[in-house]
Amino acid sequence: MKRLLLFIVLACVSWSSLPHTPSQNQEDTLKNSYLNSEKTIPKSKDTLSEFINFKKSIAISTRNKDYKTLAKSFIGLAKWHEDHTILDSSIVYLQKAISVYKKQNMPKELADTYLLLATNYSGTAEYDEGSKVVFKALALYEEIDNQRGIAQCYTKISDLLYYSDSYAEGAEYCKKAIAIQEKHGYKDDLPLSYRRLAENQLFLGDLDKSLSCMNRAINLYKQLGVVNAPLLACYNGRGNIYKYIER
Repeated sequence: MKRLLLFIVLACVSWSSLPHTPSQNQEDTLKNSYLNSEKTIPKSKDTLSEFINFKKSIAISTRNKDYKTLAKSFIGLAKWHEDHTILDSSIVYLQKAISVYKKQNMPKELADTYLLLATNYSGTAEYDEGSKVVFKALALYEEIDNQRGIAQCYTKISDLLYYSDSYAEGAEYCKKAIAIQEKHGYKDDLPLSYRRLAENQLFLGDLDKSLSCMNRAINLYKQLGVVNAPLLACYNGRGNIYKYIER
């Protein structure tokens, strides 16, 4: 059976970006931007300035031996390159961040970055490499008992198994992810898991279950107020399911 043409959605893990507010002390501005990366920061429309600021942040944090900011700066540059569809460079910067997190013994951040790297490897169709790093992420999340990270890894593993035509195994990983996410209330992660489950079920011939799970993903995204690429990918997936149902 020919594989369906689906949108590749590079999402699931949020990225931080650098603001462009004027300051008398540029170094403090750059540093504080990353120390407060948990907050929602509007993305600058001036992408060249964004690129330059990431470079400056790398230089400053390297000089000050501020390794946390250094790693986040590498991740920011990785996202910048991903947004400009230069995935090879994005992968290089993620690997730089991984090197920093390894040296500084920061397992949670290291695992998060492995997941980002796995997503980029999917984007370049390097599924074997993606599998290697996602299992590294899973091992770290299990070590620190991070249930959300474990579930995210299961969902990512199911996606990689889909591309190796291992639909039954992929569906089982999705079910394990969904069980964790529903138990702990990880609502932001649930719709992607239902989408991945639907995609695997389609090729297992479970058309009604596939349609039900895809509809569940769509409704969850709507509840979250998501109206962009993740929701559109689900609509595309539902159209594919209807095609096989001959509707």
